[in-house]
Amino acid sequence: MLECKLEIALITYNRCAFLEKTLDQLSNSPFSSIKITIFDNHSSDNTPEVCHTYLDVFPNLSIVRRKKNIGGGPNYLRAIEASTSTYTWVVCDDDDYDFSGCEDVIDVINNESSDLIWVSNEHMGTWEHGLQTTTRELMRRKSRYYPALSFVPAIIFRTQLFDSECLTKGYGHIENSYPQFYFIHKSILNNFSIYVARKPIITRGTVCSTGLTPFSQYSDWIKCCKVISEKTIRERAVGDLTVQGGGFYKNLLANVAFESITPAFQRKRFWKNVVVINYVFSMRQRLLFFLILLPVLLTPKHVLHIIRRLRYAYGGYKQAGTTEIDTTKAAYKIRYAYNCYKTMHSVDFDTRDAFYD
Repeated sequence: MLECKLEIALITYNRCAFLEKTLDQLSNSPFSSIKITIFDNHSSDNTPEVCHTYLDVFPNLSIVRRKKNIGGGPNYLRAIEASTSTYTWVVCDDDDYDFSGCEDVIDVINNESSDLIWVSNEHMGTWEHGLQTTTRELMRRKSRYYPALSFVPAIIFRTQLFDSECLTKGYGHIENSYPQFYFIHKSILNNFSIYVARKPIITRGTVCSTGLTPFSQYSDWIKCCKVISEKTIRERAVGDLTVQGGGFYKNLLANVAFESITPAFQRKRFWKNVVVINYVFSMRQRLLFFLILLPVLLTPKHVLHIIRRLRYAYGGYKQAGTTEIDTTKAAYKIRYAYNCYKTMHSVDFDTRDAFYD
């Protein structure tokens, strides 16, 4: 029965080793017999060979190879367009799966009892496992709903709800990095029903390879949030993205600092992004932000490199394509870097209170 209800769309590009691991995990899951389609975005590595290796493993496996690299966003949207089942699950090629104890998820799919099915532990906050509720109720609980659903593989959704309006607006948001944003917003507007799996199935991978800096991603997020007309919800969506890991200003200023030391740093684009994010700030927030911005930008670059390494190490993330930084010559300034890091993290107020009240 599950074969008639759900299909998986696996989007991939140039990560054949991760893809192979993902397919191995899926082959040993209760979902191995459903329709699975791999959408290869014209990979130049061994992805085609890996895909064809699994044709004999999965009974309902299809492979769609793009004639050109159309970009991650369009590949995601076209995968949804191609879905014909009641539910769709779009997954990526670099995450980790645990399919033990997912019987409840299968039951919800077979019974078609929920619009969305949450299968991750990303940004869960106050969500209880096994919870059947609505999207607005999750917002009422002050959960980080918008950032949570921005993790594409975290939800299995009723296919018909991702309608032509969501697709059209999704293509409009491609340049802003979040083609799924309007669908997330629609789920709040229409108060979708949502089920939270008793046990998370998917855990986000630890390789950061979007090609965008955190500050650029945050600026893109702000651009997407402009479609939210309700002020309270918009402020929540904006603030929730930076609350995790110590607070709004701590994260935002760290992102600004790290942006300034990227090899592809463009001053004009940087200040344009600063203007964009200030669109949603209060006057107080703008004043505090600019008061702290200048000292951060004047911090020596080798100090910022050290802080960035500490931050990524603390979070357990690996930056794809990032080379090791020789800190021997800067060793005598580690103490200064630490004090700078503390200073950046002391000028802060928790915007969860400001946005939720």
